[in-house]
Amino acid sequence: MFERNNEMAGYCGVQHALELMGQDGAFGPQKSAAVIGYGSVSRGALAALDGHGFRDITVYTRRPVDHISHRMLGIQYRRLLRNKAGSYDIQDESGCLIPFSAVLSKRDVIVNGTLQNPRHPDLFLSLDDIDRFHRPCLIVDVSCSKSMGFSFASPTSFEAPFMEFGNITYYAVDHTPSLLWDAASYEISQALVSFLPDLIAKNENQTIAQAKDIREGEILNPAIIDFQHRESSYPYIVQRISDQRDTSTNPDINRKGSLPRPH
Repeated sequence: MFERNNEMAGYCGVQHALELMGQDGAFGPQKSAAVIGYGSVSRGALAALDGHGFRDITVYTRRPVDHISHRMLGIQYRRLLRNKAGSYDIQDESGCLIPFSAVLSKRDVIVNGTLQNPRHPDLFLSLDDIDRFHRPCLIVDVSCSKSMGFSFASPTSFEAPFMEFGNITYYAVDHTPSLLWDAASYEISQALVSFLPDLIAKNENQTIAQAKDIREGEILNPAIIDFQHRESSYPYIVQRISDQRDTSTNPDINRKGSLPRPH
């Protein structure tokens, strides 16, 4: 539904990070880029990398390469293989398996555009992998989900867009389509306008119904309760907060760890 806006997120995130870093693919030293995932976010990121002159780009995806449609010319595609430890490997030309973290450590720019399952998040780089990076690397984490994808992952802001971890410069600004606010407003409006008649008339609409996570204070999506370790009934008190999860930034959660009472 918001495919175009998601593409803009990848496009704007890469463009913004490169601009702030003063980097480009067409000018300055040649740089290599890795894009994790091949959904709409990653396709937007690829458009930005291509537009900025990057020529050494590899996409890493969990799908078999021959199942990927609409592949872009000049871009390499490699499959991520999950190992017994739960992390990922890449198979090289000789058939040997190489840790994905070792592959990423050789890249100049890494873009994460994966959609995570909060119940079973993927981890591509741990804190122990930071020392693998012997040269500067820019990570553009468009997914920007705390502790997902990277152990050090955490959303950043327009005011403070970067965090440093060894030789890694980490960028995870949320809501990047707002950088191109006029175009983003158009794309979002195009996606939503057809639903307005049903929304105004309060007609039954399956798409709208499936999009509701919370209705009048009632949590409809059990994944929210599971991920935030809440009780299953109102007021959904937090039972346990994992060391790698932080719900304190959610404006809908009050200081006692429960959601506002339904009206």
